[in-house]
Amino acid sequence: MAVVLSTDSVSPSDRRDYWNDVVCQTFVPLDIATAKDKPFFGSVATERLGHLQISTVDADRELVRRSGRLISESRGE
Repeated sequence: MAVVLSTDSVSPSDRRDYWNDVVCQTFVPLDIATAKDKPFFGSVATERLGHLQISTVDADRELVRRSGRLISESRGE
């Protein structure tokens, strides 16, 4: 069964912070920037298939970066 996390149920003022937390917990720590002049929408559906994690991301335009600092602070490989 897929796990779906979406900004739909989050107040517009909290969506960017919520989305940043969702993406970082689902994948790896990232810096995410979105347009601040309009409401943001994002959803991610994740499902396990054996040892694989398959995810589908649907979101408004965003800039995603993974800096050396975030990489070095990450656990594991």
